[in-house]
Amino acid sequence: AGGINMGVRVVTMLMSQNVVLTRYSSQVYGMWSGVLTSVLPSSWGDATAGYFGLANTLSGIVGGVLAGLLTDVRSMQKKLKTCIIVALLGAGAFFTLFAVALPPLSEQGLKPLAKSRLGLLMVCTIAGFLRGSTDPLFFEVAADTAHPQSAGTAGSILTFGYHIALVISLSIPASVLENWALSAMAAVMFLCCMMVSLARVHYKRR
Repeated sequence: AGGINMGVRVVTMLMSQNVVLTRYSSQVYGMWSGVLTSVLPSSWGDATAGYFGLANTLSGIVGGVLAGLLTDVRSMQKKLKTCIIVALLGAGAFFTLFAVALPPLSEQGLKPLAKSRLGLLMVCTIAGFLRGSTDPLFFEVAADTAHPQSAGTAGSILTFGYHIALVISLSIPASVLENWALSAMAAVMFLCCMMVSLARVHYKRR
């Protein structure tokens, strides 16, 4: 009972600061990466779509590692909220650029960019880097918000809920994903940015 009560308290604290909701929104990334084969020019082939997904994922890992190192810099430890907002704004901008260059928005979008594999790959890579950099920052903020409860409890709750939400999102029909996944990814980044900006983050562990 004590463990359950502690978990409930942690969830309540995290939700009150929008931390849970913003972290779970990353599930849209799973939808986004799943439609690359359908939205990239068919003449590029499935292998190219795979390279785009790989570049986005690897750059996200690099961004996460670097952001994790940033959280150990004393001068930055009380500026995590600002770092998240900046990263989300940048990710939103590059995911928007990617979305308007491809179907279903490409008819009124950036056709020159859509024809350039290198240009589109760079946009995809930078977007992934910025998105990935928010992951360790969210966990750090969650740990601060949940304090004096353990950081492990906060991280476990975030991870468990994230995977449940991801399974639900992957059950959405493929036709819906193809039409909206790219736009949804960009929109979610901006929505998260707004939610984080409204959150009251207290750095209790510093």
